[in-house]
Amino acid sequence: MEHPSPEPPVLLDDERVREFIANGFLRLTPDVDETVHQEVDALLRYALENETWYGNNILARVPRMHTVLDCPVVRGALLSLLGEGYYLHPHRAIHSSTPVELPEMELAPETNAPPMGKGSAAGSGWHQDAQSPLSRARHHLPRYLIGFYFPHAVPVAMGPTRIQAGSHFYAQPVQPSGVVLNDIPAGTFLLLHFDMVHAGFPNRTDRTRYMAKFVFTRTRNPRTPSWNHADSAWRRPAACLPDFDLPNTWAHMWHWMRGSARGLPLAYESAAGDVAQFDSLHQPSRLEAIYGGGHTVDSLQVALLAHAGKDRHERALMQDSTGEPVPRDDVRGYPRRWNERAVVMEDATYALAAQG
Repeated sequence: MEHPSPEPPVLLDDERVREFIANGFLRLTPDVDETVHQEVDALLRYALENETWYGNNILARVPRMHTVLDCPVVRGALLSLLGEGYYLHPHRAIHSSTPVELPEMELAPETNAPPMGKGSAAGSGWHQDAQSPLSRARHHLPRYLIGFYFPHAVPVAMGPTRIQAGSHFYAQPVQPSGVVLNDIPAGTFLLLHFDMVHAGFPNRTDRTRYMAKFVFTRTRNPRTPSWNHADSAWRRPAACLPDFDLPNTWAHMWHWMRGSARGLPLAYESAAGDVAQFDSLHQPSRLEAIYGGGHTVDSLQVALLAHAGKDRHERALMQDSTGEPVPRDDVRGYPRRWNERAVVMEDATYALAAQG
């Protein structure tokens, strides 16, 4: 649970919440002395290079990071997006990126899975994180957030984490767009929707990069806005990064976070065209089909029952060289079936939930 602080939280305003909804992330500058970041960086480097791999216990090993997690700016953003009673999840990790062997290579920001330095714990392939606990649904609504904390400066040459802006509603990683790859000042805290598509990038310097990952969870549905709220209307934020527009999808999240019981708009004359866009690889089309309205419960029921009898509740396992199953889920192609990673529900299910 959030730790008490003598200083009041710095809550987000309407525009910053709109930015989070459209972009899927916020870039925060914790209001702590820069010596805190220097101390954390030194402690992390010593622990990881001289002791052992701490995994979820890294926060207990370097408790100074609580100073960042509890500062008014970070705590205020978490309260704004997750509401009172948010939870600091016990999962946390350190993502390291060692210098790559070919630092002179030229790479586009969109490149998938470029080579990383030997022993790196940061993956460079575009992905959405698995969930913890495992085998639970991916939520379009902000129920889980990721925090990426960079205690030291990470210029592009050192390989900061890349983000695909607006990708947090995606059912799977697709052709990259809206890639954000910028220099990251020391102490930066990135707050992401859990399902954001992201990736590491090669470290072409001579110094190992470290980043701490945290997870935060919502514990209750919103009844009222939990930020500094003044304007109930949804509008595309001025700092919107995606090159597409999802007016109905974004508005649905906005009003849900406000605690509003507003129903979905009747944006279409026929539900048939909407359902036909379900499961499309073109993510904007499928999302607006889900949240654009115009559905009837009967049409969504038919769309959902069309998937019955396909045994998607059974795990699909990988096979070894002899054809025998191994205890690892086959998630190639991102099938919508039960597995031990994250379950993407059928689009008809998301639409039914949006209808209430």
